[in-house]
Amino acid sequence: MADVKVRLSPLEFVVEGKEVEQRPGYLVTFELSAPISPSEVAEVAEAIAAAVAGRAGHGDVIVVSGRGPIYLHSAIAQLLRSYVCGAIIAHYDPKLQAAVVVHPASMVGALVKNDRMNESIQ
Repeated sequence: MADVKVRLSPLEFVVEGKEVEQRPGYLVTFELSAPISPSEVAEVAEAIAAAVAGRAGHGDVIVVSGRGPIYLHSAIAQLLRSYVCGAIIAHYDPKLQAAVVVHPASMVGALVKNDRMNESIQ
């Protein structure tokens, strides 16, 4: 399995959905030492999601950023949903310089922003 480095940074985010609101949360960045195969996805996603478990809570924003296949990002989001009930899960998009909410369904497509997040990722 490829080694995975995970960094967790607590931040305040602005969530721009139907309403604009400020929420606490975490920026979760990961870096893989090598490309991964589909058979490694579960183990890598588990390592990333476990870094957040016990820290984030209901209503917190969790922004995931890292280079990896789309199926890895999907697996991370699925695990986070079960590890942190009620969290808002988003994936960072460098073209938007914001994260896009993928869970919960009522907020899908909302943008999550923080200037420090952009500095941390670049």
